[in-house]
Amino acid sequence: MRYCSCWRSNTRTRTWCSYRKSTITHLSFCPTLGYTWFVEGKEVFITGIGLITCLGIGKEENWKNLCEGKSGIRPVKGFDASSYHTKFGGELPDSFQTFFSERFPKRTRRETALFSQLCLAGAQLAVEDSGLTLGSEDPNQLGICIGTGAGGLSYWEQAFVDNGGYYIDALRTFESLAVVKYMSNAAAAITSLHFKIEGPSLTVSSSCSSGAHAIGCAYDMIKLGRADVVFAGGVDVVVSRATLSSFNRLMALSERNDDPQRASRPFDKQRDGFVLGDGAGILILESSEHFQKRGAKPYAKIDGYDIPS
Repeated sequence: MRYCSCWRSNTRTRTWCSYRKSTITHLSFCPTLGYTWFVEGKEVFITGIGLITCLGIGKEENWKNLCEGKSGIRPVKGFDASSYHTKFGGELPDSFQTFFSERFPKRTRRETALFSQLCLAGAQLAVEDSGLTLGSEDPNQLGICIGTGAGGLSYWEQAFVDNGGYYIDALRTFESLAVVKYMSNAAAAITSLHFKIEGPSLTVSSSCSSGAHAIGCAYDMIKLGRADVVFAGGVDVVVSRATLSSFNRLMALSERNDDPQRASRPFDKQRDGFVLGDGAGILILESSEHFQKRGAKPYAKIDGYDIPS
């Protein structure tokens, strides 16, 4: 059993943390630490939302299009999908690269893969939505936890395509920054560097649950007193040759090519599979003390979570 890393003295019922000046009485399970003690009275709230999906950029555009009954699912344009059983997906809006270029330097675009760019842009939107002034925050009390299922898979794939599809040739001609582009923790790493996050940094990869699990782990960071503010959420770029082909072989994807906008119907009797989509959803999580001190208005409180197998 591991306790808070600060000085403590144990009694039969509680542990005192002199650093946090808080009584620690709640024993719970943290995926990163195992069984550990939570700081009593720590509550976690959502204060910022950053969304980039096939429906649009930002929560306002996404909400507007949802309310109007629009769908972002359409035939694939990024590559020739005519030979695949599934020929559609939720690709990013055409305006994303312009949006990214207006907010980040050219060097950042050159040195990052698309999934990392999505994370950066989603985090920027979340910060703007939350009203945080990061320059006045203690960087050691800022954390980040990002979930991704595929990581830099689309970057690998494009490298092979650029080399005629030959694996060995692609390896021989990989750029020097390849590893820092395709590694799964690249999104969290580049985002922490850009926003000067010097607290805990974590990447979670658990397939389709990655983003939800990341939010749970971020919740733990605040409950443990390791950070006051945590960037949390999920990001993936999965509308690609490799993922379409792989999931088609599993017979997991919808093949409703004649009606792609109505292909995603998980509870329908006529469902025939799920639909792949690119995007990022980043939240700003804050402790109750922190957001109240700056007078922010939260969207919701997180009371807990579970990670069943």
